[in-house]
Amino acid sequence: MKVPDLNPAGYREAVLIQNRLRKKLILQTSFDKNNVNIIAGCDNSIIKEKNLMLAGVILFKFNEAKELVIIEKTFSKGKINFPYIPGLLSFREIPTLLSAFKKLKNKPDLIFADGQGYAHPRRMGLASHLGIILNTPTIGVAKSRYIGVFKEPGKRKGSVTDLVDKDEIIGKVFRNRANVKPVFISPGHLVGMNDIINLVKMVSGKFRIPVPTRIAHIETGKFRMELLNNVKKK
Repeated sequence: MKVPDLNPAGYREAVLIQNRLRKKLILQTSFDKNNVNIIAGCDNSIIKEKNLMLAGVILFKFNEAKELVIIEKTFSKGKINFPYIPGLLSFREIPTLLSAFKKLKNKPDLIFADGQGYAHPRRMGLASHLGIILNTPTIGVAKSRYIGVFKEPGKRKGSVTDLVDKDEIIGKVFRNRANVKPVFISPGHLVGMNDIINLVKMVSGKFRIPVPTRIAHIETGKFRMELLNNVKKK
């Protein structure tokens, strides 16, 4: 992926890239929803004092009890070459994510990314950007709303409402656990809007955050601590 320069011209270039990629975006489910074999969760972390971006990708399969079990983990690190700019997070995080995905021995059928997908001002959040580059079905799972308006879903687990921007449904607001804050789900690429909630329910688990991105967050945090501990030992 070409990463724009860090000057104002770079910002404009990044926006142009997102607008071009949007033309490649497919919001139709491209796979058999009842035959998803390998599921990926991915997440990023940083070591600010070292200017390092970290990425983790965790692969899962369902066991006989229909529980997700980890089959593979990969991690990567790299220098941060793009500033934090709302709406352009993919240019900051995807290069390191791609390095982690390249290390995988198995190819995921479906990726859950910690971030926005279609629920983005240019409909090109990190999950969409990543899905297009990898040509793999992707769903964005965000802990907070970036854009759009919604009605608060019911307090029960499984309650859902629409996330709307300019009269367009751009995602779903989903309560994955009773009486806790909802998460914001949007299709990334090669997944239809009407399928995202059932796919998330398939991997929902017992906590607020669905299993793939929750475990990816935990494992990437462990990777970060290992790196910090190694630096201290030196």
